[in-house]
Amino acid sequence: MPKTTLHYIGRRVAFPGSIAQSAAAGQILRDDRRYAIAATELGWKPSATFEDGICDTVAWYLANAAWVDRVQSGAYRRERLGVNV
Repeated sequence: MPKTTLHYIGRRVAFPGSIAQSAAAGQILRDDRRYAIAATELGWKPSATFEDGICDTVAWYLANAAWVDRVQSGAYRRERLGVNV
């Protein structure tokens, strides 16, 4: 398995460049502890594996490229996808 989430996504989308991660290791450890608390104290269990969840997420963003473009350009104003407001 790749070193980080970013490396995994890079492999899934065949990213040809190098990946540099800027997240602080401390933040990642704090997030891991929160998930552990959710599992042990609340009985939460993920509905998908990490790998399947990442694949589904990447597929969603690729299928909704027009929405991503609007977000990145600043044109998106928090409208919901599939809902006429």
